[in-house]
Amino acid sequence: MLKGFEFDLLYKEIKACVKMKCGNVRYLNKDTFKQFLECKKLKDYTPMQNTDLYNKNSVCYCILLETISDYNIPV
Repeated sequence: MLKGFEFDLLYKEIKACVKMKCGNVRYLNKDTFKQFLECKKLKDYTPMQNTDLYNKNSVCYCILLETISDYNIPV
């Protein structure tokens, strides 16, 4: 799992990419992003269904999935 500075850089870069495509990134915060990376690691995205990102801004969630697939993230 990415930690500290690497995590912060990746989070900011991904959030900026998602914001360019979707505009509204209100529910994409560090805690949600950390949870997303944990789900990616476990290959089980079910816990994401309980997040505000998924429930209140599903378009942004889909764009996050699309954007993150372009990155080779070590989990």
